[in-house]
Amino acid sequence: MKKLRVLALEQDRRSLALIKAMLQMSGLTRVQATIDVDRAFIGLLESDYDVAVVRGDSPRFSGVEMLGMVRAIKRKAPPVLMTFSSGKTADVRELASFDRAAALIRPMSVRQMLDRIVALTRPKVSYAEYPPTEADIFML
Repeated sequence: MKKLRVLALEQDRRSLALIKAMLQMSGLTRVQATIDVDRAFIGLLESDYDVAVVRGDSPRFSGVEMLGMVRAIKRKAPPVLMTFSSGKTADVRELASFDRAAALIRPMSVRQMLDRIVALTRPKVSYAEYPPTEADIFML
């Protein structure tokens, strides 16, 4: 089965490195990670990612607004898993209006992230391909 191509966008390098490492340790080896919002926006428009993991509540950008712009331009944009700090219920409610998008509130485990990715990308991937690992004990 085809390996998923994942785009990860995070607000700081440490969090981004941690997310990328955890996804890769869980078997998702094709992860492109960036803190550059413009690069991520262009990547979502021009590349064929299978899923994007985006920080939804960065002080530098609104993940929900970026998703809206991408989907307005490109009809077949990839599904998006957007992570939020607790207390961002308005953004989470707004995200619910998008098709093929899911929210995850921090702190979160790697297993929770993988579960949402699997749900967003069915039938491309199954749980059997990404069994629990030692990485599942870490919280992001």
